[in-house]
Amino acid sequence: MSNKKRLTVVLTAVAGLSMFLVACSSSDEETPAATATTEAAAATAAAEGTAAAPAAAANAAIEFADIKYSVTALTATAGQPLEIAMTNAGVLEHDFTIDKIEGEATVDGKSAESGDWDVHVSLPAGGAATLVLTPTKAGTYEFYCSVLGHKEAGMKGTLTVQ
Repeated sequence: MSNKKRLTVVLTAVAGLSMFLVACSSSDEETPAATATTEAAAATAAAEGTAAAPAAAANAAIEFADIKYSVTALTATAGQPLEIAMTNAGVLEHDFTIDKIEGEATVDGKSAESGDWDVHVSLPAGGAATLVLTPTKAGTYEFYCSVLGHKEAGMKGTLTVQ
């Protein structure tokens, strides 16, 4: 096996192990897991000496609990989809809201735009949905729960688009 192929195998294994460890981490930790898939693709492409093909959606997961998100920091790449699996493990309704962000957002295949918000995903207790967000402009964006008093109690986080 050539050195280039060995390096590709090692980098792919390391990237896979990293994604496994992120997925298995405690829900009490803040985990910017959104870039794991795209970093793995970039590492493999770099090892092979080729340009990275358009990446599949980066993946993240957020669990809503009563007055907190399991993840409060997300990272995405402008122009690339970020797929976020959302579940509401709390006993109250919660949501995921971003006021102003350029790009496209769908939740379970339907538009995630709602009123004054560019992104809004509302989940009843026990609910689940998948948000696919493709931001087009780099920047830092706040996400939060718009249920009265939840943001003020700390149910918020930051999406960094690179």
